[in-house]
Amino acid sequence: MIHKRDQLSFHYALVGIAFFCAFILCSFLVGKNFLASIDLKMTVHLQQLIPRRVDPFFSLLSLIGSFEVVTVFLIFFALWKLKNNVHRIFLFFLYGAGHLFELFGKTFFHHPSPPLVFFRNTFSFFFPSSFAETGNSYPSGHAMRAAFVFVIVSFVTLQSKKKQFSQQKKLLFCAGYFLFYFIMFLSRISLGEHWLSDVIGGSFLGFSLAFILSIILH
Repeated sequence: MIHKRDQLSFHYALVGIAFFCAFILCSFLVGKNFLASIDLKMTVHLQQLIPRRVDPFFSLLSLIGSFEVVTVFLIFFALWKLKNNVHRIFLFFLYGAGHLFELFGKTFFHHPSPPLVFFRNTFSFFFPSSFAETGNSYPSGHAMRAAFVFVIVSFVTLQSKKKQFSQQKKLLFCAGYFLFYFIMFLSRISLGEHWLSDVIGGSFLGFSLAFILSIILH
């Protein structure tokens, strides 16, 4: 008889593998330049749809979703919510692996960032990671980090045994996490910092690594 824990592990692994395969497929399509027309149309459409008064808020999200800020958040999150050192090690191992994939894509995939005519970021403050530019934009590190954090924080929230958190409250918190991820997804395109394919690829990568981590955390 298969233990329920093993069944969950199998399901998490299956979802993680599915998202990673989706990332590979998206990478192939980007590498072959099959998505260029869709990327351009989506950027033009979103920038027409989203008013410029939202740009400062979206620009703040760029800061919040940076490598430095998310890393600090995950350090505190791991120390506060993860009691097992093995879990903490795997969290940062997979988080680091995501950035290696990002670096590989932005180094070897000829996929230039959107032209400056689309750029709408209103902030002039940049962290050191902002200067590690290759001229290519696939996959989006912000989308990867937002997806990774969304799944992991939601997973830990749903697993919480604290009595003051009902199932409805947990689901409400998870909906809030998803809203943060979704707005981050939109902001990367609306600000003209990434193409649609960049944020989809980054999201697939973040989701895949997070579900693989969930195998260890549950």
